[in-house]
Amino acid sequence: MAAASGTLGTADSDASLLAPLRVRDFRVSLAIQIVSSVRQPMQFFTQTWFINTVAPADQRVAMLGLLATLQGISYLTWVLFGSAISDRVPRRTALLVTHLAGAVWLGGTALLLRIPSVVHGDGIWFWIMLVVFAEFGVMNAQDIPARTAVASETVPASMRTRAITLHWLAFAVALLVAAPSTGWLIGRIGFANIYLLAMGSHLLTALGLRFLRAGRTAADPDAHRESILENVRVGVRYLGTDATMRWAVLLTVITISLGSVAMGILIATWISDVLHLDAAGWGRLALFWGVGGVLANGFLVSRGNYRHKGILFLGGATSFAVAVLVFSQTRSLPIVALTFIAGGGGSQLVITVGSALAQQLVPPHLLGRVMGLLSLAQGVASISGFFLGLIGQAIGLQLLYPALGMLMLAVTAYTAIRSPLRRLD
Repeated sequence: MAAASGTLGTADSDASLLAPLRVRDFRVSLAIQIVSSVRQPMQFFTQTWFINTVAPADQRVAMLGLLATLQGISYLTWVLFGSAISDRVPRRTALLVTHLAGAVWLGGTALLLRIPSVVHGDGIWFWIMLVVFAEFGVMNAQDIPARTAVASETVPASMRTRAITLHWLAFAVALLVAAPSTGWLIGRIGFANIYLLAMGSHLLTALGLRFLRAGRTAADPDAHRESILENVRVGVRYLGTDATMRWAVLLTVITISLGSVAMGILIATWISDVLHLDAAGWGRLALFWGVGGVLANGFLVSRGNYRHKGILFLGGATSFAVAVLVFSQTRSLPIVALTFIAGGGGSQLVITVGSALAQQLVPPHLLGRVMGLLSLAQGVASISGFFLGLIGQAIGLQLLYPALGMLMLAVTAYTAIRSPLRRLD
């Protein structure tokens, strides 16, 4: 098996907290994760601040919601098919094609953003850029599930929990750099040059994939005997047989989608109009989100093949919900920073532990498809962002945000009572 090449075979080496780092392929995968994790927030901050800047002041919330909806439609349209493709064809090949195509698209976007009428969002250009930015959804739909599944392929089964935790720790560390840097760069080098940097990250990722040995064979070679639509159905039907993963997917989708609307999709208007900060200020606050993610994943790494995954998963969802609720009630920047730490840590626990549950419970040939189902939250968040943005435009974000936090808490409590997650070791 390719995942085992270059690994240390002793029980003592497998027990080490950082044992996955001794595996060459995992180190390559981790480097790819870091580069990609810098690009994702870089794109998100740039396109969100662009819309927040050029949209009419009385339409900002609705336009941010519309941007999210277009990205969500593209994400949900592709994610289940993309995750099926990542089981059906070699995952390395799927990722290589994805990142080369992404580099071409972002390069073209950077050229558009050098046109003055585009930068100012004049006339039809505003609407064209909304559609262009929707590519973000398609890219993530193919990239994230496949990249996570490949990370687990690089190591033996005994190391997979630690490997996935380190994989998401890399994401949190990258956010520490990307978030404040992008906020600072927006005012200094402009939207076009930031997109050129993002294009460069796609090219670096493609280069790294050339050195990856894992993911060169299809995880489910028999999938070709059925249509890709049937491949998707097989992944969905699996949840009907696994109550733990079914509840994990449900809570992930609801919690991450609602929390992402509050702390991501609509937050640019809150940052500028309620907290009275600029893009650089937003970037500095986002640094604390990354701190929360690093602390959460650092805690998991310290526990090795950690137990009580269900409690950790539910605790992460609770922390995220409380963070949204407190954030909605304060204007104190130190307390806002603390809510970002709690929200970043809680959301990262949900994502990391949810991924670890999938690695532990799901058959390898279905892993890409189930990871795609776990990542549905991003698309659901984006689409719901439009409708919640309209509600926020009508009633005010000051009423919408606490309602989202309370709904997240209610869903988490219901899941804790009804699901087997709290009893999972």
